[in-house]
Amino acid sequence: MGKKLFEHEVTRLADAPDYRITFHRNPVRTKDPLVITFGGQPSDIADEGFGTKFFCQHGYDTIYVTHRRTTEYQGLSLADFVAAVAPVCEGRDVVCYGSSLGAYAALYYGGSINARILAAAPLLPPWKPFDLPHYRDFTMTHQELWDVPKSSHTPVVIYDPMQGRDKYMIDHMIRPTFGVGFHELAVPYGGHTVLLLMSEAGLLKPLVLNFVDHASVIEFDLPGEGLSLWHGQKACEFYNSDKAIARSELELSLAARPRPRFVSMLVTLLVQSGAIDEASALIARLRLEMGETFKLIPACQALAVRAGVLA
Repeated sequence: MGKKLFEHEVTRLADAPDYRITFHRNPVRTKDPLVITFGGQPSDIADEGFGTKFFCQHGYDTIYVTHRRTTEYQGLSLADFVAAVAPVCEGRDVVCYGSSLGAYAALYYGGSINARILAAAPLLPPWKPFDLPHYRDFTMTHQELWDVPKSSHTPVVIYDPMQGRDKYMIDHMIRPTFGVGFHELAVPYGGHTVLLLMSEAGLLKPLVLNFVDHASVIEFDLPGEGLSLWHGQKACEFYNSDKAIARSELELSLAARPRPRFVSMLVTLLVQSGAIDEASALIARLRLEMGETFKLIPACQALAVRAGVLA
């Protein structure tokens, strides 16, 4: 293909109804590792996605693997994955990287090509032990993770141990697969989107580049106080058990950086507790400070309109 992306040469290694695998080759490559990234939810068939731009701009060759929405990678077999990427991976130091469903995919496929693996909050929603109603009729084609080939390299797994489903994945899929043979980075109150907190703390870029370039994990202090996402995620943990703590943490989150999700949580908390005047004052202040960027999530907006605090 003659198409160019970020000055990289773009070649589709595989293109099927349920998946696409695209190689972005840097004609003036400055970094040796080949990085394979995997789309998460709700990604769909595309030539680029999670991590593509970042790794292209930092001098790497990179491959993007994605799935048709709602198939959860079940349409991509290990054999088809290996057949597509093996010619490009031959003789290369390969890194597989993903977040959430993409992190699961990095772990599932990475062993088959003996890649180094960086997985953030791995999650496979249709996995049978979760028994989620939405997936009860979903057909799984993948083997269990512990039954597929494992890399000789120690995988690095980042996650928030406060997230119930994420911790279940770690305890019931990752540990049974790797035992003590994985590098565990637990980031309390990081949320399922733990990479966003790492980015807000200024840790994500050095963490990723150090792992890709040097096969090591930098030492860092756990991100926390003063970060919008950390306070907001802490508020989520206390929202149902202690409204006073939740409110305090939401106010700290907004003071660091107003985010629609946590603004909406605070407005909802105030309205539901009867603090209508405070909710009105908060909305008025944020509208003034944020201008056109101010918004509430739809459910909160509807609640605010019914309560008369939002026209």
